[in-house]
Amino acid sequence: MPGETYMGTLGNGLAYSACFAENEEKSPWEPLHVEKGLPAGESAVSVFFGLRYVHEGYGPRETWQEKMRRCLSSGAHFPPLLVMDPIVARLFVERGMTTKERLIDWCAANARLPAREYWDDQWVQTLLRPLAVAGVEPYASHLKAAPDEIVQMFEPKEINLVVAGGGAQGAWKMFGARYERTISIDAWR
Repeated sequence: MPGETYMGTLGNGLAYSACFAENEEKSPWEPLHVEKGLPAGESAVSVFFGLRYVHEGYGPRETWQEKMRRCLSSGAHFPPLLVMDPIVARLFVERGMTTKERLIDWCAANARLPAREYWDDQWVQTLLRPLAVAGVEPYASHLKAAPDEIVQMFEPKEINLVVAGGGAQGAWKMFGARYERTISIDAWR
């Protein structure tokens, strides 16, 4: 029961599904539905596929970059969906991530692995190798890379960032989740 037996602000994606309301009022960045093409003020729901890994933390703290690099490199098969409390978003802005795009670009540039490790992931083999063999980029280039060559696992357009929670706990979660679509609730009503 929220507020009684469960005291977290971002929920537990493994309990049922990752379902959360974006806190647009306390976010320093534009809402996800606006980023995906819907007008501001529109009620919307965004759907993601995956949830193959979950990392969490508090901060950003002194070593946030090292922690984020470790988290990013552990899920080569699904791009990250980064969900953070408004406190965390504010702290990122104070560290120079004044736009959502800056933080997303940083994540994309730092989600890197040697090709050998990238292709060693069973889900990369299952989900992405067929695309690589068919010539779909960037996977085809990753497949041609030498074993020690560093590959960038995700493009910025694949990474999503949402501010959620009530501003009560400086927590963040990173889910492995591929964006599918954003749908207007107002149009559906």
